[in-house]
Amino acid sequence: ASPEITGGSSFWLATPEGVDSRALSILLKTRDVLIEPGHPFFADPARGAGFFRLVYSSISAERIPEGLHRIAAAMAEIGARATPPPRESNPA
Repeated sequence: ASPEITGGSSFWLATPEGVDSRALSILLKTRDVLIEPGHPFFADPARGAGFFRLVYSSISAERIPEGLHRIAAAMAEIGARATPPPRESNPA
């Protein structure tokens, strides 16, 4: 971010590979964190699966770090579910 730019109310963020922003949104809602999944903002909704909008203007600055920790934990949880187990090597 540039120091000359002020204002704004949200960030667009990318999810790690394998983390769908709609699934992330649903999980985070149960943890009292709201994000906007990217699907509705793309002409092809499937292309928005890896993006979400994080609005920061409507909450106090003191609550932001905890919200970010919850987002990171939820991404790790969903990513772990999406990651297939390692393949066994073929001795042949």
